Amino acid sequence: PTQDEIEYALNIIDQHIYIIDEAQFKGGLTVPRFLELGQELVKTHGVDCLVGDPFNAFQGAYGSTEGTGADALNAVFTDIQRFCVDYNCSVLFAPHPSGKGYNGQKDITELIQLNYGAIWGNKLHVGLLLSRIEGTATNGYGDDVSFMVRKVKRRNEGKLGEGTMSYCWATGRFGIPASGTSSARFESFVPNFQ
Repeated sequence: PTQDEIEYALNIIDQHIYIIDEAQFKGGLTVPRFLELGQELVKTHGVDCLVGDPFNAFQGAYGSTEGTGADALNAVFTDIQRFCVDYNCSVLFAPHPSGKGYNGQKDITELIQLNYGAIWGNKLHVGLLLSRIEGTATNGYGDDVSFMVRKVKRRNEGKLGEGTMSYCWATGRFGIPASGTSSARFESFVPNFQ
């Protein structure tokens, strides 16, 4: 990118993205505190989407000493749904499955394979699974990424499907390679910031 493009991108980030770090979570990173900070950002800056990544880092999201992990996750998602309606704000979480339960397992291809998957499958409005396809980097691309849309609650939110995207190191963007070519050209890029 040119210097002008870099400055434009940094300006967009400065005006539209607010990063909340661990220092702002007095008493620990919890979903209720995340939603409180989100509420402040909606009111003061007009934020319309919160992203929690990784979800596994939120304390108590999968349970505590009382009840089951499924009960805790269900309660968390109920609070999130209420927040989304009350503040007209989307909430995105990125669970990063890892640990003994996933070691040696093939890629996760269904929401039900996540911890307490029935809750993820039933409570979400949109469920999107991403997986890096290791060893596919060629011609200046990074590894390909498979994407699978496994849940769409409303028609205007998208549709079910799956595909593969490649990463271009030169542009730092994901795209769909042009069919029938091995050159570093894309038919389309995701996202398109024009």
